[in-house]
Amino acid sequence: MNKKNVFKLLPMAVILATLGCTQGSEVTGPEAVIYTNGDILTMNKATPTAEAVVVVGEEIVGVGSLEDLKKEWNNHTLFDLEGKTLMPGLVETHHHIMMEAAMMDFLDMSYQAEPDFDKMMDIFAAGKPLSEGNDFMPGWVIGLGWDAGKHGRVPTLEERDALFPNTPVFVAMQGHGGWYNSKGMALKGITQDKEPPRDSAYVKDENGELTGEISGLYAVLEAIGSYPGPRLDTAIKATHKASSQGFTTVSDIGADSVDNLKILSEASLDENFSVRVAVGVTNADGYLDTLKNRAEFETDKVWISQTKMWLDGAVHGGNIYTDLEYQNDAFKNNKLAPWGNQELFNEVAWNSLSNGVNYSFHANGNLSLEMGLNAVEYARERAKAEGIDEADFKGQAIHLSVTTPEQYVRMAELGVDPTFIIGHTYWTGGQIMNQYFLKHAQDYMFRINTAFEQGLPVSLHNDAPVTPALPWLGIETSVTRVTEDGNVLNPSEAITVQQALEAYTINGAIQFGVEDMTGSLESGKRADMIVIDRNPLKVDPKEIRDTQVETTIFEGRVVYERS
Repeated sequence: MNKKNVFKLLPMAVILATLGCTQGSEVTGPEAVIYTNGDILTMNKATPTAEAVVVVGEEIVGVGSLEDLKKEWNNHTLFDLEGKTLMPGLVETHHHIMMEAAMMDFLDMSYQAEPDFDKMMDIFAAGKPLSEGNDFMPGWVIGLGWDAGKHGRVPTLEERDALFPNTPVFVAMQGHGGWYNSKGMALKGITQDKEPPRDSAYVKDENGELTGEISGLYAVLEAIGSYPGPRLDTAIKATHKASSQGFTTVSDIGADSVDNLKILSEASLDENFSVRVAVGVTNADGYLDTLKNRAEFETDKVWISQTKMWLDGAVHGGNIYTDLEYQNDAFKNNKLAPWGNQELFNEVAWNSLSNGVNYSFHANGNLSLEMGLNAVEYARERAKAEGIDEADFKGQAIHLSVTTPEQYVRMAELGVDPTFIIGHTYWTGGQIMNQYFLKHAQDYMFRINTAFEQGLPVSLHNDAPVTPALPWLGIETSVTRVTEDGNVLNPSEAITVQQALEAYTINGAIQFGVEDMTGSLESGKRADMIVIDRNPLKVDPKEIRDTQVETTIFEGRVVYERS
């Protein structure tokens, strides 16, 4: 909002009256900004709304009556909300912001970018190899996000080779899989006889010939070595994208590179870095050293909050660990197994607790979730046996596509916070209902209301760049349960708009242990706030997705304004 000329033509007496002063009165105290003249949603259950919010520097110093706050802070200017809504900045509890930063040079081949198969093939055909000066797979065409279910199919090896006969290609699919062309397979040494990495496969046709497709996380990691490292400029650029969506706190859950952590840390020192980032370190080689030396990477805006483990795959990848049976031809014969064993999961949970961080685990299936809960229980019981205080230790269960009600009771008992991949509820909900499982299976899907009923601090996320970080669409979906193709998925698990807003603000802050800093508008907290063009509590829930972020304020500083 442009406030440059707000007082330009007003008489001095009017200006002083607006500032809560009179001619001759003394203006005292630090300079404050009072936000008022709109709906203010605090996300503080004790006082859910307010007439005004006062900010001094980086901090909220008052919330309440405009008249009272003007008197208390007479050295102030007014930020006129012009009837719009002020609320806390959003928290994205499962995000890969550094992966987004690193992949800004790649082809976006997601269904969200282009749903039409033929048009997406045109985008693919126009793909340019990464420059030879790029330190990540120079000379390759790299694409991201192809959705075999929604795009209808994967291009055949013959189609890929016709477009790129001499240029290596790899495209990562939704659901921990992907596909090469022949040149790409040759450069990676993939032959008929080569054994794939663990928990992965090189897909073959009915004649036993390689199709170029792969499945499994470790086959994807083999394809791209590791997720590429961002540059300083793209790291900062990624934070600006987050700010434009209303986020003031995001995450990098799945950090497996010390080099990437160093870049993140350095980038966060730049004044243009516009969010704070909670980091989850994977159990890659050397992760214990990273945990023990985490102070080397932490800054005022970046901290290592947890570890991260993958316990299974994705619903639309056909590889979650569940006792439900896939029904579609592509997945019904897949081996459904965890990505590791209980001893490994226990070990990482224990290493997390004993090093003073939390334990987060990717669990889309109910059986993998049970193994994750077992690991948290193991770590707690071992700590008690060894006389170690485990009161501050928490688990975070990520995604939760297929679960049982009893598991939320156990989460509450063990101190495990649920975060739901609301993006998949929207983008793949119709396939879940009509292709992947029998009809009754939808009752297991995304039990958000059940989690709230257990009193858990539920959060929502999109797992960008897996699905784009569209928080307002996610909030709408959690309330309506309407999927991208118009189905209504498990409507008994719908929540209220208020709950959805809490899930994207204060509950996210609780999960990251920063609720004393952010997540609600309260005195003593950082001034992390957004101005939006409507009050989500007052509009038709089916219109929430159209919410526009007008202004994002991070630690009292405007970091985004809609043009």
